[in-house]
Amino acid sequence: AIGGWESNDSIATIATSTNKALSWILEMDNINAILQDLHFPSDTLGYTVGWSGNIWKTTDAGDNWNQLTIAGNPGTRNFNGCYFFDNQSGIVIGGNQSNDSIQTILKTTDGGTNWNVISDNLGYWLNAVYFTDTQTGFAVGDGGTILKSTDGGNNWTSLTLNGSVASRQFMDVYF
Repeated sequence: AIGGWESNDSIATIATSTNKALSWILEMDNINAILQDLHFPSDTLGYTVGWSGNIWKTTDAGDNWNQLTIAGNPGTRNFNGCYFFDNQSGIVIGGNQSNDSIQTILKTTDGGTNWNVISDNLGYWLNAVYFTDTQTGFAVGDGGTILKSTDGGNNWTSLTLNGSVASRQFMDVYF
C-alpha cells in the first residue's frame, strides 16, 4: 500500500503485508511528497511514483526501497502513474497541474537508472497509464486527455471524445 499525506509537511508512506492484509509492516513513513501509484512487474520487483519527482524501486517484494533520480526539470514533476513491462522497461506519467499545465511522460529501459523524456511540454497533466501488451498503451488525464501508444510508449497520439465528455478529468484507465 502506498500514499501518505499531501499537504503541509508532506509524508510518503509505504506499507507491506505478507498475510493477505491481516497485518501490515510500515516500510516507510517519511517527510517527502505523497506517493500516487504502484506497479509490480514481478513478485519481487516493484516501483512506486509520487509528487515532486518521487520514484522508488524495490527488488525484495517491498521490504526495502531505493529512490531513483531523474535529472533536470522532469525530476521535479508530480508523477501520478506508472507501468512497468518487465525488470528493465517502464513508463512514468504526470506533470504539473496549474494554469500553465505540464504533461510529462518518461521511459526507462534500464530499470530506472536512466530516463528518456518522451514528453515534458505544455498540456494537461496525466493521471494514469496502462498497457495491454508491450506495445499498446493508454494514458489519461485532465481536460479529456486520452493518449495512445502503439510502440511501447516511445510515441503517443491523442484520441478525441465527442461532446461534453471531451473536457472531463480522467483519473484511471484499464483494459
